[in-house]
Formats: sequence, structure tokens, C-alpha cells
Amino acid sequence: MHDNEHAFDVALSYAGEDHDFVKDVAGHLKNKKLRVFYDKDQEINFWGKDIAATLDSVYRIRSNCVVIFISKHYARKMWTNLERQSAFARANQELREFVLPARFDDTDLQDLRPTVAYVDLRNETPESFALKIVQKLEALRESVQHAAANDPVMKPSWLRNKFDRWLPFLHEPLTRRLGLFNEPPESRVLGEFLSNQSKEFEREIKLKAYIEPPIKNASERDGIFKRRRTGFINQIIKEILGLSHGGDAHNAQVSVLSRRSKLIRNMVRRVSKTQEPLILLGDPGMGKSITLLQAAMLMSRRESKRIFPRVCLFVQLGGFRITDNKRTAVWDHVIDSTPAELRPYLDDLAASKRLIILFDGMDEMSRVHYNEYTTALSDFAKERKDQIKTLFSCRITDFTPAFRHNRLVLLPFTESRIRQFLRLQSIIIKFPVKVGSRFF
Repeated sequence: MHDNEHAFDVALSYAGEDHDFVKDVAGHLKNKKLRVFYDKDQEINFWGKDIAATLDSVYRIRSNCVVIFISKHYARKMWTNLERQSAFARANQELREFVLPARFDDTDLQDLRPTVAYVDLRNETPESFALKIVQKLEALRESVQHAAANDPVMKPSWLRNKFDRWLPFLHEPLTRRLGLFNEPPESRVLGEFLSNQSKEFEREIKLKAYIEPPIKNASERDGIFKRRRTGFINQIIKEILGLSHGGDAHNAQVSVLSRRSKLIRNMVRRVSKTQEPLILLGDPGMGKSITLLQAAMLMSRRESKRIFPRVCLFVQLGGFRITDNKRTAVWDHVIDSTPAELRPYLDDLAASKRLIILFDGMDEMSRVHYNEYTTALSDFAKERKDQIKTLFSCRITDFTPAFRHNRLVLLPFTESRIRQFLRLQSIIIKFPVKVGSRFF
């Protein structure tokens, strides 16, 4: 029954007022030998940790599915809202059922469409509902196994691969509409995943960029506000010429001053064509995560239109851990961070050189085991570089000395870039501006 690629078979999200019913459900599930995330079992484990980050990891990454117990209490609680947002962020990237709603009453819940089927708990006992969860998990497991057994990734011929790369706008209709070419069995699954992922990343980028409420709510009668709100400012990125080695503990400022560099005008193209692992250096608050999200969004949007797409994965390293097998720890974490429907294809995508992984959040990894973790990441990128293109964002190059890579540096905004950003947000500021005793 277990999905060994997750820490939990199911996570339960509920309000404290509904605890008695949920406690009994959790008990029945554990009696079925399921790995259940039930917060009352985690009090010692949570002690001293960042609860928000831990819950986000559980409900977005480490669980095979999430059951939400909807009630009037659930809809108004801060922690249940956090759990819900994390769960739906993952659900938007999944191609199967991930959030399983159950209702104590008819309370409306943000992010949950009214057309999504649910279980009415007013007609259930804890035992009968636990049985339904068991049956659903078994059905999900069988669907994943079926995909793995019947849908290997199709390897295109050299000519067709070039056709797909150079003329996707012709290749797609000739394949899907006219049927002149065979359509790979995985094509629509990968395309739908990439399309959903690009939309999710675009929403996430917008949420991380502050926009004044009057502008956000303004009329779009002339298309001006829409264009301004969705515009992106590409930060200046330079590449240090030649291969770099890990272990020099350089930050962005030291790296860009120490050697010759060139301007990177297209981040997506640079990542897509890299032959060596890439590292993106940037000081705290410089926008490394936004830069990676934007690259992942644009790559996913572009590749979703292809018959043989390259799949771009955005992997957070804050929850990375090494447990039993050090050699497979990074790959195991990648699998954990990937929607269930995509996992059967990962090995084939890597073997066919159609996998790109953007690793974010190195600075959020455990400081106690930091050296061990950076060594594992270095070894993974080095050993898999002929199959998988990798990009890491970090503040300092704390990789192993033997780790050869190409180094990119995220530079601070110049005054002209700041002006451009303010114009996009409809904010008019006349320079110079006095802040304290300094003029900018």
C-alpha cells in the first residue's frame, strides 16, 4: 500500500473543533498500517521547528494526498488556511486527485471549486470514512502503476526531434490534428503538467511582487494596467567565463570582480543549452527565487507546446534530508517533489536528456548537515550532467572543490532598472530621493 516516495500516505487537515472525529479517523488509518500525518502525533517532532515551513513541506511535498475536513471552523483558522494553500499549490501541478475534500457542513472554501466531488461526513462514521480513504489510496496507487507499466517515454528519431525543436508550431498540428506522425503516449500528460505548472508559477510570481491595491483593483479598459501588472523586469545576470570550481566560498560580488564575465541576455536559453551544472549566485533579497521561478515558468510554457517536451522541475531544498542511501538522496528528493503522474516518466526523461532541474533554497537547508548536503548535491549534478541539466541558486559557493560548473551572478538593480520597475507598477517617483541623510 505504501508509496515509498513519500513520508506520508495521507495528511489530515482539520480545525481543532473537529478533532474528535478526525482523531478516530487517524486511528483507523494507522490500524491499516498507513503512514498518516496527524498533527497530534507530531508535537515532539515539531518542538523548536519553524511550524509554517514544516507544515508547508508536509502538505505540499511530503504527502501522497491530503484530506481536508471542511467546516465553518476550518474556513476561518489561520493554520488551516496555510495548510489549504500548500495543498492546493501542489494540487495545481498534479494530474490526478491530490486534495480530497470531506464536509461537516456546507461552508464555502476558497480555492475549492463547487463542482469538485466530496464526501459528506454527516453520513459517515470515522471507521466508514477511513475505509473510503484506504480505497481511494489504493485506486491512486494502481493508476500510477498502470502508467509506469504502459506509458514509457517515446524516444524520437533524430529528424523528428529536430522538427519538434525548430518547428513546434507545425509539428503539433501535423501530429495531433492530421495524424501524420505518431503521438507519444506521454505527450499530453507532460504537456498538461507543463501548462499547469507555468500558470501556477506565474501566479506565485505575482503574489511575491507587491502591487498597491488601488492599482491591482483598477479598471483595465485600455489594457494598460494588465500590461503593467504582468510585466517582468529581467535582472542583470553575468556569467563568469570558463569553468569554476566549488570550495572557494565566493559570493556574487567577489565572483563578478575576480574574473572576466559576459552578460546573459536570455536565461532560459542559457539553461537549456548548458553542458555543465550552473550556479546562480546572489546576495540575500536579490531575487534568486523569483529569477528561477520566472525561468521555470517560461521554459514550461514554451515546452508545453511541443510533442517531445523537455520537462523543467522546480525543486525546493529547504526540506532536503539524507536518511539511508546517500547516493540516491538527491534523486529521491526530486521524486518526492514531483507530482505522482510524472514520476513514472522521470528515469526515461533523464535517459533521453529531456529533464531540467532548478534547485532553489540552498540557504534554507539544515546548517547542522550543510556540508553533507552540498556534497550530495555536487555529486548528483556531476554524475548526472550528461543526462540532466541542473541549476542551483545560492548565496555562497559552498560546493565541493571537485565540483566543476559554470557560474552565473545576479547583479543588483541599477537605477534605470528601478525606474523601469516603478513604471510597470504605475509608481511615479522623481529622483533624487532622500532617505535619511542619503540621496538616491
